[in-house]
Amino acid sequence: MIEAKAEETVSLRDHRRYSIKNRRRLSGPALRTFTAISDGWNLSRCQRCCLLGGRSTSAYHRWERRALNHSALVLTTNTLFRISLAFRIHRTLTILFEGECETNAWLRNCHLAEPFNGLAPVVLMIDGGVDGLLAVCRFLEGASQGINMQPNSADVGFQPYSDDELVIADESAPDRGVQSDEQKCPP
Repeated sequence: MIEAKAEETVSLRDHRRYSIKNRRRLSGPALRTFTAISDGWNLSRCQRCCLLGGRSTSAYHRWERRALNHSALVLTTNTLFRISLAFRIHRTLTILFEGECETNAWLRNCHLAEPFNGLAPVVLMIDGGVDGLLAVCRFLEGASQGINMQPNSADVGFQPYSDDELVIADESAPDRGVQSDEQKCPP
């Protein structure tokens, strides 16, 4: 009985997530934010349309105008998903790089790493569809955790520790800053 109720709650939640009412609530703010991010990335109107799934520039212009005027706008689930991937990419780029110049240089320079294979990330994002956006997103999220990136200046000349340099603390040894029962303050 409890399991059936939990499954019912999940399906209701999923239904509301994709409802027109919820997409209408999210579409305007999402497109306004996407426009600001795209401006920062110096994407042309055509590139923005490709990033959003190949929409026509007139449709994008109509959406943008409605979003900027805070008029009613309902984007498809696919378009909102693509925008959310652009948000994730932007967020991770701001973690990895200090400024817009560094971010744009990384987006536009060719990279030899696996998902890019000599292409610029922005090309993969625009021409690769959802798979390209996901590939860039996954690469960057891995890079923010130290995976996939080339060593930086802090790594140059780093020597691993030897066994002789490791100190293993004996927790049972006294005088490690731990107070004995006699030294503790009364409650």
